[in-house]
Amino acid sequence: MQWISTEELARELESESPPLVIDVRSEDEIAVSTIPGARRMGALPSDRDVVVYCSVGARSAVIAERFPNARNLRGGIFAWANESRPLVRDGARTNEVHRYDSLWGMLLSARVARASGEW
Repeated sequence: MQWISTEELARELESESPPLVIDVRSEDEIAVSTIPGARRMGALPSDRDVVVYCSVGARSAVIAERFPNARNLRGGIFAWANESRPLVRDGARTNEVHRYDSLWGMLLSARVARASGEW
């Protein structure tokens, strides 16, 4: 499996040929925030560079292992958010991330953690 760092992804998203970014988290998690431009999981194109992510990289690793053109975002959206990289919810900027559960949520800075089920 191939990995990509948050720094590398941020740089590639600014390039002329950005990768396709796929969010493999649940609908509830995606409703809180995503990386700008990310899409939901669907059929992965074989002719394009793809980056997959989840909360910390475990669920997305399963996907990345199956596709030779997919890279897994190291640390997932938690690392991305903890580094104050951009997040969106319904097209607008946000600073919150779904914490998945109370245990995994401890990996998020208090600034970005949003409790599951709190709306």
